[in-house]
Amino acid sequence: MDRHTPAITRLLILLLAALAAPAGGCLSFSLHGDPDRGGRLVGVYGVDGVLSAELPMDYTAPTVIAAAEATLIHRGYVITEKRANKGSAKIEGREHRQGLSRIVARRIIIEAREGGGRTSVTVCVRPIGERAESRAVLDGVLNTLGR
Repeated sequence: MDRHTPAITRLLILLLAALAAPAGGCLSFSLHGDPDRGGRLVGVYGVDGVLSAELPMDYTAPTVIAAAEATLIHRGYVITEKRANKGSAKIEGREHRQGLSRIVARRIIIEAREGGGRTSVTVCVRPIGERAESRAVLDGVLNTLGR
């Protein structure tokens, strides 16, 4: 068996899943955070595969991204990009893979933006959005923040 066969197989499965996905979609809502540690937050998972949540302004964008970095590392991701500007920050991590399997390695992009008295957080899993992984990462970030 060729050592690249698992990567090629995963790529084909991802392509077939993308083609088989319904064209229409709907929003999905979930609760995140610990009610005993600052209350629950509503996460909205959109048809675009992005999970969004709003945090109080107590949590700045750099603080959220620092928590995201700790969460991604804890979950076994390699940090590939991290940047922060005034009022916004972004981090990207990917699964640790070698060879051709890096092509289909899962990537997670987390962004935080301050505005309107809140800090918006988005979690996006690529190449295909994964609701469960997005929610697990958001819960990890909130847990690290003490929520």
